[in-house]
Amino acid sequence: MDGVKIYASGDTSKTKQMKSFAKMNLDYAILCGDGAYNMNPEEAAECTEIIGAKKNIIIHLTPGQLFDYTKAEAWQAPNKLVISDGNEIFLMRHLPADSGLKSTGDSIFACGLTAEEITYSFNKAVQESVADKKQKGLPIAKYDNIEKRAYLEFADGSREYVN
Repeated sequence: MDGVKIYASGDTSKTKQMKSFAKMNLDYAILCGDGAYNMNPEEAAECTEIIGAKKNIIIHLTPGQLFDYTKAEAWQAPNKLVISDGNEIFLMRHLPADSGLKSTGDSIFACGLTAEEITYSFNKAVQESVADKKQKGLPIAKYDNIEKRAYLEFADGSREYVN
């Protein structure tokens, strides 16, 4: 996205392919971490070491909640970036040390995209991933707001709830 290299794990765990990501010189890694059908915070931290992104963001920490600040702050990962619920960020490649330009520590630089454009792009990527899983007949992890429980939805419409 405008030269910014981002890896978004989706609902996964550690994969063999992550070893090749370090060569990509990623700017951001966005990793899930609730441990329900995907990696937990400890495994997500291990993945950050393998991936080697300049900034690491953890999401999906507690099923049914948009964000859990306490868990995000406690996450033991290098170069972590905690983005509180309701805040927006604008992404830009981190400045090389020899660029001659000044940076302000952990600031995130604007890449020219609005928050709406970033949100749209992210939502579209998620929709495409779900459509791909449906086409392949794979289960999709979802959350039941009434039951307050995570579940897998299978191609035939059946559900398997997490205990």
